[in-house]
Amino acid sequence: MTEEGLVAILCVSLRLRGTVIGVLYAADRTERRFARYEVNLLRPIGKLRSRQGRAS
Repeated sequence: MTEEGLVAILCVSLRLRGTVIGVLYAADRTERRFARYEVNLLRPIGKLRSRQGRAS
């Protein structure tokens, strides 16, 4: 990803019912470590849940 100038990258796998369906990337052009709160923000997003078949 250096062509885009990205040097700090955080990746979270997107899972739906245990199956990986994609990857969510957060990136920065500034060299840095991602803070714990940033990781904790993205992690639950990666665990998608199916609402199909549930009553509203």
